[in-house]
Amino acid sequence: ADAQVMGKGSGRENLNVGGASRSDVRGNNWNGGEYATYLRFDLSDLSLPVIADATLQLVVQSDATHTLDVYVVPDGFSGRNDGSGSAELSETAWSEGSKNWSTASGNELDGDNAPGFDEVAGAPNTSVLDLVGSITLNGALREDSLVELSTQSLIDAVAADTNNRLTLAIFARDQNGASTWLRTQEAGNQYSPSLEVIAKSVSPTVIPEPSSALTVLVLAVTRVRRRVG
Repeated sequence: ADAQVMGKGSGRENLNVGGASRSDVRGNNWNGGEYATYLRFDLSDLSLPVIADATLQLVVQSDATHTLDVYVVPDGFSGRNDGSGSAELSETAWSEGSKNWSTASGNELDGDNAPGFDEVAGAPNTSVLDLVGSITLNGALREDSLVELSTQSLIDAVAADTNNRLTLAIFARDQNGASTWLRTQEAGNQYSPSLEVIAKSVSPTVIPEPSSALTVLVLAVTRVRRRVG
């Protein structure tokens, strides 16, 4: 699932933008003017217990000169009443929706109900969200360039998963009003945000020899690329 949300200062906090082929990440210099992008990945087919690496891959249609901060919604976040409009949905309850700048309904994601999104300030609520890394852009990328993020914090977030879902939220740190447009799954599989995970299993195996028993480590490695879903 992937969707864009907007702060209250934009007057668009109740709109769902889940059906668009691109998603805007933007920081503005007035409260609630920010746009953020939410991604959710299905981790249900990760069968090996040790997460060796995790890489977030995004296709940038066009970029601005700013830094994108990537946050994780903690595993098992059950939602909360943030004191403004609708309550925030849980990590797994929100749906992408299929609208394109139309009023959200039900559990379709918008700026009012997005987990960890302070729609009044238009900023990440760091009492809910945990920063896993940042991507620095220079405004000079070619159209549909691939950018990646791989950090120990992201690896740890994947490893800590207990419900087969990982939700990430992307915010622009700079408040200059410029947009970075990210491709979404609606643009086609070749553009869809993805999470590449390398998992491994290490187990001791005893191989008998004539005079002794030699213990070796048998390493199994699998590489899985998950698209938003």
